[in-house]
Amino acid sequence: MRLLLAASLVTCTLLTLFGCGTPKVYQSKLDPLALQQMQTQEFETSKKILFASVVSVFQDTGFIIETSDFESGIVTAKSATTSAIDFFGTTNGIAMKASAFVEDTRAAHSKARLNFIESTDSRARYGGGGTSDIPIEIPAYYEKIFNKIREGVFMRESNKASAPAK
Repeated sequence: MRLLLAASLVTCTLLTLFGCGTPKVYQSKLDPLALQQMQTQEFETSKKILFASVVSVFQDTGFIIETSDFESGIVTAKSATTSAIDFFGTTNGIAMKASAFVEDTRAAHSKARLNFIESTDSRARYGGGGTSDIPIEIPAYYEKIFNKIREGVFMRESNKASAPAK
């Protein structure tokens, strides 16, 4: 009887400590250089104009800016969370996270590196669940955002050129 009680106690303790599964670590399908090339573009403009364009495009595409620091060139943002109930009765909250690093590269040139992550938070009806972050690795997605940033840079450069001299 004591042996059965001890075995039950050990089993409960192990289940409490380690749960029902092990966390999965995301492995990119792209090599690091290919990922960096997809996420980075250089622009013929100042860091100031590129930074403002990145922040503006993030806002225009539905992101809420969480942090932005011009000196470091870092911008972080998050979309609103949408939720859906799947076949098993699990509520999944899905949000997008975005970050950007903007830096000067050479005279009148700067570059931006973007990163987008789909963040899923699932909570089963009776507890459990967890979160998972999956990087977006679709070149067309990045190209679409970079095109919008390019338009923003163009507009800001045009406004700068047409502004009266002081």
